[in-house]
Amino acid sequence: MLFMCAGFAACEDDEKGENETTPPGNNDIVETPDDDTSNPGEYFETTAELFLEYFNANDQKAVLTLLDDFIQEYGDYDIEIEENRSSAKPLYAYVKKTHKAINTGNYSRASSSDVWKFADFTGIYEPNDRTWCWERTGNSDALIFKFSHRGASCEFKISASSDKYTIDIDSYESVEVPKTITTTLTEGNTTHLKSVFKSNYSSTGHTMSANLNLAIANLVFVSNIEGNDSKLSVSQSFTVGDKTLSTASATINGHNLCNRSAIENAIEDDDERALDNFFSDASGESDVLGRVQVKAEVNSLYAIVKAINDRDDAYEYYSNHDDEEQIEKKYAKAMNEAIKGSFYFARKNQKQGDVLFKAICEEDTWGGYTDTYWETYMVLQFNDGSNYTFEEYFGNGNFYSTESLFTNLIDSYKNILGID
Repeated sequence: MLFMCAGFAACEDDEKGENETTPPGNNDIVETPDDDTSNPGEYFETTAELFLEYFNANDQKAVLTLLDDFIQEYGDYDIEIEENRSSAKPLYAYVKKTHKAINTGNYSRASSSDVWKFADFTGIYEPNDRTWCWERTGNSDALIFKFSHRGASCEFKISASSDKYTIDIDSYESVEVPKTITTTLTEGNTTHLKSVFKSNYSSTGHTMSANLNLAIANLVFVSNIEGNDSKLSVSQSFTVGDKTLSTASATINGHNLCNRSAIENAIEDDDERALDNFFSDASGESDVLGRVQVKAEVNSLYAIVKAINDRDDAYEYYSNHDDEEQIEKKYAKAMNEAIKGSFYFARKNQKQGDVLFKAICEEDTWGGYTDTYWETYMVLQFNDGSNYTFEEYFGNGNFYSTESLFTNLIDSYKNILGID
């Protein structure tokens, strides 16, 4: 039912998004004198080396240190809430999510699109070490958390625009959502993080839009989403310093994608087959340094959901590694039938290989004991039959936008409405 929820979340407010996803840095093809696209393995390895050269752990060291220390110091603190004010998840959850986003390369997860509920209890909060809680110490139009870190004054601030749109949660309750949410994290005079999230949502116009501009240290992630009854689309870019390393886009086509009553009826009936009626096909494309392009076509979104559900159901009854191997191989086969992917070099149309799902046996060793397990990964298979996982080339999730085009699209929709 995941894609139904995505469609439900993709529809309200009449205005279209005014922001286009324009890479903030140079997006030209990165070339070297020794480039030889007739040697795919070597060309890919050079691309990976060039890609990783743009990353310097010291560039994000200060913000990671701050987040690490914050989690250790304030991880168990609650938020003091007055009786007439709404409750909210602890700031700790947002900090953990941002920390994980930086470490894994899944930067869209660090967006503040799911923290608009904080606007219900604006004010200034400071940690009280005696009660282990964030104590409200002053009034403000924004939600502000003040704390100190190694002698420096720090501030985590969420501010919301006065213009809002309304989401009907059910027949009795509705929520007002600010159209613009701005989040900043500062330490002394240094701004470690700033995100601006804009969204519109309309049940009458059957349209939605959302734009995220997120900067963490020298990393910039930009995402733009548009949706109507016939199409949902997202475009993204990831920039380090003054160079855009990757761009990605995904589109889902269908019917009644923003027809709320039709989607609600399908959810009420628990009708997974309704995916075939709502969603017809999907496509995605990603570009890394202008050197490598990955393209994907999806012929059945229902088949993807079914493969995931079948895999989860099978694990409820498996008993040994042989069962695990068969489950993962069956899942990989189903995903390969539903998704057709291929990759290209230097923005040219000559296919260099395919993107496939592959069940792989992994090993974990500790204390002289080795444990094996099966997991399914996306792999790059060259025309000569050799294949490599994305992790082997790019490591640490830094190729995440290519690995998860459709997942990012769905996650972004879910975040707008706070759907878990």
